Amino acid sequence: MGLSASQIATYVAPASRHFWQSRILTRSVDPTGNRRQRHCTITERVVGVNLRNFKGDYSVGLDMGTGSVGWSVTDEDGNLLHFKKQPTWGSRLFDSAQTAAEARTPRGQRRRYVRRRWRLDLLQSLLQEEIERVDPDFFLRLRQSRLVNTDPNKTTSDYRWPLFNGSDFTEVDYYNKFPTIYHLRKWLMETDEQADIRLVYLALHNIVKHRGNFLREGQKLSSENANPDDAVSEFCTALKEWCEGQEGDCGALKEADIVAVLTARGMRPSDRAADLLELLPVSFGDGDKQADKKLKKALASAMVGLKAEFKDIFGDFATEGTKISLSKDEESEALLEVCPDEGKVLFESLQRVYSAYVLQGLLSYAPGESISANMIAKYDQYAKDLRMLKLLVREYAPASYGDFFRGPLCPNKGGYDKFDASVKGYTRYNLGVTSYDDFAKEVKKLFVGTGAEDDERYESMMDAFDDQRFLRRLKTSDNGSICYQLHLEEMEAILDNQGRFYPTLANEKDKLLSLVTFRIPYYVGPLTQRNAREDAHGKLRFAWSERKPGTEGVTITPWNWEDVIDKGASAEKFITRMTGICTYLQGEDVLPKSSLLYEEFCVLNELNGMRWTSDGDEERRFDAEQREGMMRDLFRKTRTVSNKRIEDWLVQNGYAHSPKVSGGQNETGLESKLGSYIFFAKDIFGTDEIAKVDYPMVEEIILWNTLFEDRSILKEKLREKYGDAGEGRLSAEQIRKICKKRFTGWGRLSKKFLTGLKVDTQLGEKSIMDVLREGDPDADIRRGRTMVLMEVIRDDNLGFQKKIDSFNRAYFAEAGSALGVNDLPGSPAIRRSLNQAIRIVDEIAHIAGHAPTNVFIEVTRDDDMGKKGHRTARRYDQLKEALAAFKKDDPQIWKEIQAASPTDLDERLTLYFMQRGKCMYSGKPIDINQLSNAGLYEVDHIIPRSYIKDDSFENKALVLREFNQRKTDSMLLDDGVRRNMAGYWRSLHDAKLIGDKKFNNLMRTHVGENAMRGFIARQLVETSQMVKLAQSLLSAKYPDTKITPVKASMSHDLREAAGFVKCREANDFHHAHDAFLACRVGLFIRKWYPDMYDKPILYTRAMRKYVREQAEEFRKTRRAPGSSGFVVGRFMSSFVDADTGELWEGAEEVEGIRRVLNYRQCHVTRMPMEDSGAFWDATIYSPRDPKMGGKLSLRLKSDLPVEVYGGYSRQQFAYFFIYEARDKKGRPAFRFSQVPVWLASRIASEEGALEKYAREQATSEQLEFVRIQRSKILKKQLIEIDGERFVVTGKKEMRNAVQIAFSGDEISCLREFISKKEEGPHYGNSVSVSPDELLRSIKSHKRFANRLLNQIKIDDIQSNNLSLDEDGKMEIVLRILALINGSANMVDLSLAGGSKYSGCLHPNYNKLLNDPNTDFFIVDQSVTGMFERRTRVGL
Repeated sequence: MGLSASQIATYVAPASRHFWQSRILTRSVDPTGNRRQRHCTITERVVGVNLRNFKGDYSVGLDMGTGSVGWSVTDEDGNLLHFKKQPTWGSRLFDSAQTAAEARTPRGQRRRYVRRRWRLDLLQSLLQEEIERVDPDFFLRLRQSRLVNTDPNKTTSDYRWPLFNGSDFTEVDYYNKFPTIYHLRKWLMETDEQADIRLVYLALHNIVKHRGNFLREGQKLSSENANPDDAVSEFCTALKEWCEGQEGDCGALKEADIVAVLTARGMRPSDRAADLLELLPVSFGDGDKQADKKLKKALASAMVGLKAEFKDIFGDFATEGTKISLSKDEESEALLEVCPDEGKVLFESLQRVYSAYVLQGLLSYAPGESISANMIAKYDQYAKDLRMLKLLVREYAPASYGDFFRGPLCPNKGGYDKFDASVKGYTRYNLGVTSYDDFAKEVKKLFVGTGAEDDERYESMMDAFDDQRFLRRLKTSDNGSICYQLHLEEMEAILDNQGRFYPTLANEKDKLLSLVTFRIPYYVGPLTQRNAREDAHGKLRFAWSERKPGTEGVTITPWNWEDVIDKGASAEKFITRMTGICTYLQGEDVLPKSSLLYEEFCVLNELNGMRWTSDGDEERRFDAEQREGMMRDLFRKTRTVSNKRIEDWLVQNGYAHSPKVSGGQNETGLESKLGSYIFFAKDIFGTDEIAKVDYPMVEEIILWNTLFEDRSILKEKLREKYGDAGEGRLSAEQIRKICKKRFTGWGRLSKKFLTGLKVDTQLGEKSIMDVLREGDPDADIRRGRTMVLMEVIRDDNLGFQKKIDSFNRAYFAEAGSALGVNDLPGSPAIRRSLNQAIRIVDEIAHIAGHAPTNVFIEVTRDDDMGKKGHRTARRYDQLKEALAAFKKDDPQIWKEIQAASPTDLDERLTLYFMQRGKCMYSGKPIDINQLSNAGLYEVDHIIPRSYIKDDSFENKALVLREFNQRKTDSMLLDDGVRRNMAGYWRSLHDAKLIGDKKFNNLMRTHVGENAMRGFIARQLVETSQMVKLAQSLLSAKYPDTKITPVKASMSHDLREAAGFVKCREANDFHHAHDAFLACRVGLFIRKWYPDMYDKPILYTRAMRKYVREQAEEFRKTRRAPGSSGFVVGRFMSSFVDADTGELWEGAEEVEGIRRVLNYRQCHVTRMPMEDSGAFWDATIYSPRDPKMGGKLSLRLKSDLPVEVYGGYSRQQFAYFFIYEARDKKGRPAFRFSQVPVWLASRIASEEGALEKYAREQATSEQLEFVRIQRSKILKKQLIEIDGERFVVTGKKEMRNAVQIAFSGDEISCLREFISKKEEGPHYGNSVSVSPDELLRSIKSHKRFANRLLNQIKIDDIQSNNLSLDEDGKMEIVLRILALINGSANMVDLSLAGGSKYSGCLHPNYNKLLNDPNTDFFIVDQSVTGMFERRTRVGL
C-alpha cells in the first residue's frame, strides 16, 4: 500500500511535527550601564508560526538561477514561517530554457523544401495542359514512380517505365541519348528540331528544383563572365570598411593578384590560402602580430573553403562552433546568425568569394560554355579517370582489382549491396558510403610500395585528387556555388528555342522564369499564415507578412506577390519583431547602432571616462568646454580619434604643454566614433556640419538603411519622401550613395532613455544626454562634474534610477496579465526563471492573505567551466607576451614562464609572473619553489575586503609575509611602501603586467567620500538583467512591497565567515538555503541600515569606523580581518544601537541560522515539461540497414510501409497519457501511452483528436477503447508507486524523486572531497564523518528509495566499498547521490562491484497500472510544493 499524506508529512518532518525555531530578541542597556533583558535570542522547541492568513509583516527570499529558484518565507525577525507543519522554504527545479537558434536552422530548411515543392507545383500547372495532350498519365506516373509495382496504391503498374513508354522512344532510349540531365539541357538549348514537351518539362523541372544560390543577386552573370572579379572587389571593399570600423589598418589590396591566386590551375587549397595570406595587409597596430597573422589566416582559409577560425576575425561568438568551412551551408548559415552586426557584411562577402572560387572550378571543364556543357565535360572526364584508375590497379595491384571494383550484390536486386561490410574501394565510394577524401586515402594506400609511385599517371592522378578533380561526381556540395543566373541563362535559352514550337512556352515565359528568379525576401517571412504556430495569446509566432488591402483571398504566386504583399509594411513588422528592447526601459525599442544620437552617446560615454594629466600632475577628466571642442574639431571631422590627436589638440588649444591621455577602450585611443555624422556631412551633403534642421531626416534615413537590407525598398522610400517624388531634399546621386552604404546593427539603448527621460535639477529639466554633454547640473561644488552613464544613473541626487524604476513599474502595471511568458523581456532562460519566481511569490501571498513586506532577490551566476579554461590559456599567453620584453634583463623569469603551462597557473604562480618574481611591497625576490609556503608568502588584498569584495587579480598582490604591514587607519598601504615601490609598479604597468585599476589601487593614498560611497554601492547594488526585470515585474504586481536585490557575494561571504558549507552534489536544498540567507542579510540591512540602498553616503562614517576597528585588530593580531566586507562583518559582530539601545548579537544569530540550515525538511519540486520541436529524428533508414532496418516503425508517409520503403528511427513525444480499454474477455486494461509532438498541436486545436489516437492505439492491440483516464502526463511529472515517489522521464524510464537531508558535518565531508578532487590534494581531512557513515545514511533512506537502492544492490555495494580507499569510497557515494537526487539516470558503480549502468529504472507502466496490488498515484504539486493533489490511476 502507498503512503498516506500524513505518512509523507512524517517523513518530511520526521520524529515530530514541531521543529526548531529561533526567536530574535534584543537587549537594551539602562542608564547605569547594566544590561536589562528586553528579549534575547533563544532557541526553543516551538510550533512555527503559520503562514496561513499571517497577520504580521513577512518577507520572501528568492535565489534565482537559470535552472532553479530557491525560496523562503520569514517573519520580520527572520524566523522561518511554516505551513502544514513544515517550514516554508524550498527549491523549484527546471530545465534551463534553450534559445531559438537550435530550431532556426531546421525550420529554415523545412521552409526551403516547402517552397521548392510549391514552385514545382506551379511549373506543373503551367505546362500540365500541354503535356496531357501528349501523355495524360505522365504526371501520375511521376508521382507514383517511387512506389514498387506490388504496392496496392500504384495505379500505373501497367506501364513499364515511369517516363517514356512509346514504341518509338522508351526509357532505355532516353538514358542512352541523355546519360545525365545536363545532356538533355544542352541538347534542348541547341537543337533545331521540336523536342517532346515532356523532355522540356524534365529539363525545366531540374532547373527550378536546383536553381542555384542568390549570393550575387542583382548582378548580370553568365557562364562567360562568372569569374571571381566582382566577388573579390566586394570583399576588398567590405574588408577595408570593416577594418576602418574596428580601428584596424588595411593596406592596399591587389584585387587582380587575389583573383589570380583563386583561378590558378593545379594549386592545392592550402597553397592558395598561404599565397592569399600574403596578399592581405591587415594590421590592428596593437603590436600583437600573432593575432594579426591568425586573422589573415582565417580570412584566406575561408576564401578557399578550408576550415577557418572565425573567432580570430570577429572575436567571441554566442556559439561554440566557430571553426567551420564555408562549404558547409548549415554551419555557415548558423554562424552568420550570431555574427556581430558590424561583421556580417564581411562574412557575406567571404561567402561570395568562396562561392565564386568554387564556381570558376566548375566552369573550368569547358571554359566559356554553359553550366551543362561543363557538367558534360566533367562527366566525360570521370569516365577517363575511371579507365585510368582501373588500368593502374590492373598493372600495379591486380590481386586487389576484384575487391576494389566489385562486391556482393543486393539480394533479389541488381547492383552492389552498400550495407555489406565487405564492400570496399571504388564500389564503396560509388555507393556513397565512403567520402571523397577517404576514397583518395584508400587509393593512395592501395599503391603504397608499388611501382605506381614512379608512374607519371599515378602522380597526375594524386595531384588531381589534391585539387578535388579526379573522379569527382556531378552531384556534390560544390554545386551549391552555382548562381541562379547561370541556370536562368539556360532556362531562357530552352524557352526561346522550344517556344518556336510551343506557344505556351513563349506566352508563359515570364512566369516560368520567375520560378527561378523569385525569392521571398527574408523580411517578408512565410507568405501564408495557414497552420502557422501561435503563442499563448493566439498571436502568430513565425508569420508576419502584411497583405495589401483587398487582397486577403488572393492566391500568391511568384508573378503576383508584389501586387499582394505590402513589402514595406512586412519589412517594418519583421524588424519590429527582431529589434531589441532597451536595456533600461521596458517596451522601448533600441536605436540603430549607427544613429547620430547613439553614436554621440557612445563617444561621450567613452570620452567622459578618460583622463588626462598635464606635465605628470594629478589625473583629471575633460571638462564640458574641452569635450565640446573635441567633438567639434576632432570627432566630427576624423573617423578615428587617437590619444595622440587629443594630446595635440590640448596643446594647440592651450590647455597643456605635454599632456598624457589614457582610459579609452583601445590602448591607443577611442573605439567609439561619429562615423554616420562624417558620412552624411562629407559624403552626402559635402559640408563640415549637419544642419540641425536635417537631423530628423538623417536619423530616419539611418533607421531605414538599417531596416531594409533590400536596397530596392530603401531606394524607393528615399525617393518617395526625400527624392524627386517627395520633398526633393536629396538628389539621385545622394540617394545612390546612401543605398550603397550599409548600416547594420542595433544599440542597447532607446531614444526615450537617452533624451526622453528627464529629471528636475537646479538648472531645470535634464535628460541623460544633457548630463553627458554638460556635466553634473546640481550643487555648485560639483556643478559641471564630468560623468559617465553608470555614474549618471546611480547618482541619488539626480534621481534617474528612480525615474527608470517608475517607468518600468508603470509599463508592467499597464501590460498586466496580457504579458505571457514569451512576452517577457530577456532570454528564454531568464524568462523561465522569472515566471517561476513570480508564481512562487503569488502562491505565498495567496496563502498569507496579503502581499509580503519585502522580497529579497539573489541571482545565482552559473559558472562556465569551459570558458574558465579558455581564460587561463589567454592569461598565460598575455603573461608570456609581456615577459618576452624582459628576456635580456631578466632571463630567469623568461625561462620560468616558458617552463610553465596554462594549467599550472594557480593564483600564486600567476601573481608571481605578474610581479616578475618579486614581492610587490618590498621588491625582494620570491622563491618560486616556496610559493605555497604560507609562512613565507601571503596573497594580500590591496584594497581590503573591509571596503569591498574584490578577489580579482587587479586587487591582489603576492608579498613576503613580513612586509604585509598596514600602518594607516584606512587600512591602505603605508606611504613608505608607495614611495619605495612606485617606480617598480609603474614599470609593471607600462609592461602591461598590471592594469590601470591595480596600479591606481596600489597608489591610492586615501578613500574619499565618493570612493567610499562607491564601495558601499558595490557591496549592495545588483546589476543583472534578471534582478532588474524581477524588481520591475514584482513592483508592478505588489506596489506596496519593497523589492530588494541582495548580491550573491553577500550570502557567499556569510557562508565563508560563519562556516555554512554548501555542497550542490548532496541535494538541492542549497537553493532554499541561499534564499533564506538572502532574506536574513536583507532584513539585517533593512533593520540596522535602512537607508543604505537609497543613501549610501549616510553610512560612510560607520564604514570608516569599521575600517579603523579592522586596522586596530590587524595591528594586534596580524591576521587580516574584515574578509567579508562591511555588511557581513557587521552581521557577524556584536554591537549596540546608540539611539535605541538595541543589541545585535552576531554569534547568536549565526548559531540560529546554523540550526535552521540543519532542518531536514525542504520542499523540492520539479517543473513538468511538454516537449516540442522536431516531430522525429530526421535520418531516413533503409529497410535493409543491418542496424536500424528491423527497428523502424515510423513511416515516411502513412501509405508507405517501412519494411518496403524504410522510415525514421523514432519520433519525438510531447507528453504521455493514460487510457482505459477492455480486452476480448471484457476485463479492464489500462495503457500508458505517448503523444507524438506532431499530434500535440492537433490535440490543442481539434476536439477529440486524442481520443481518436487512443482508439487507434487500442485497436492495434485488439482492445476496445473505453475512455481517457488522464489526458496529459508531462515529462518530470511526479508519481507515487507503492509509497515511493519518482519523476517520469520516459515511456519506460523514471528517476528517484525524494532527496536525502544531510547534517552539516555530512555536507562538509562531501564538500571537502569534491574540493580535493577539483583543486588538488592540499585539502586535508578535517571532518569527522567518514564515507562509510555517509553510505549508511544513504542506506537508511531505503524506505523512500527502495526500488532504486535494490536495483543498485546497495548491500553488496556497502560490503565491497570497505575494500576501497577513502577517495574511492567517496566517489561511490557521490555517484549514488546523483541517482537519488535524480540528476543522473545511470552511473558506473563497477569500482564497488556494481554495474557500469547502475540505477536505470525501467518500469513497465502498463503492468503497474493493471496490477490491483499496486498503488499508482499521479501527484500534482503547486509551484512551491505546499499544495499537492494525489490522483489514483489504473486498477
